[in-house]
Amino acid sequence: MDQLGGADTQPQSSKVSDQAAADEDSHLTQAPSVDPQIDLAQVRKAGYMTAAFGIAHAVLFLAAFLIIRFKGPGPDPTDQELIEFYADPSKRRWLVFSGMYLIPFAGIAFIYFMVALRMWMESSSVRRHVLFSNIQLITGVLYLALLFASGAAVSVVVLVVGSSSAQLDPIFARIFPEYGSTLVLVFAMRMAAMFVFTSSGLGRAMGIVPTWFWMLGIPVGLTLLLSASISPLLLAVFPSWLILFSLLLLHRFMVRLKSPTLPEQTPSTTT
Repeated sequence: MDQLGGADTQPQSSKVSDQAAADEDSHLTQAPSVDPQIDLAQVRKAGYMTAAFGIAHAVLFLAAFLIIRFKGPGPDPTDQELIEFYADPSKRRWLVFSGMYLIPFAGIAFIYFMVALRMWMESSSVRRHVLFSNIQLITGVLYLALLFASGAAVSVVVLVVGSSSAQLDPIFARIFPEYGSTLVLVFAMRMAAMFVFTSSGLGRAMGIVPTWFWMLGIPVGLTLLLSASISPLLLAVFPSWLILFSLLLLHRFMVRLKSPTLPEQTPSTTT
């Protein structure tokens, strides 16, 4: 009887411990309650910011490099043409405006775009894709760093000429603009390719972009990643994709606002 009774009962301390562990597991796995009004306000803000700053970055980016292309010394100037160009303050002013104003403000717009995009994705999906999300963040940051470096390379010759009375060395005037072009056309566009891949994939997995846009991201990303050309036409690929992406996100945002409340989210993590 004692043996049977011992088999039917457990120590009281063991029962309490098991119950506490179960309560703790339930607390950790239970989805937090979401206030629909707060979530809707966050989505509204993120949606407008994503579209506005994405388009702003694309427009400023294109404007900056169009000015450099058409207001600069040209693709293959002679030494005399370089000296005459940098000796003219009105011509130098265009490069200063592009390298020290348009490119930095384009980068600032991309910072806001990237942060707002991540806010939008986190509030629009029940799943968190940790691997792709982190790759998207890192490649976006590297793209920005390379963009800023290219702007500095474009501006440095103008600043040196404007602050010095020494004779301009044509070799010096060629090296830095070519260095800036290499940074943006080769390295920055590689990082932009990875940003296209991850953003398209995340958008499709979270259901915020259509399948055709994800499929479009594959040739766009491959073009940016594998192209061996340093043609200025390559600079139009990423801004064009970014404008389309921003417009799609804005459309998705406007459609979602028609719903009076947002569905309650159950966060989960995937790689």
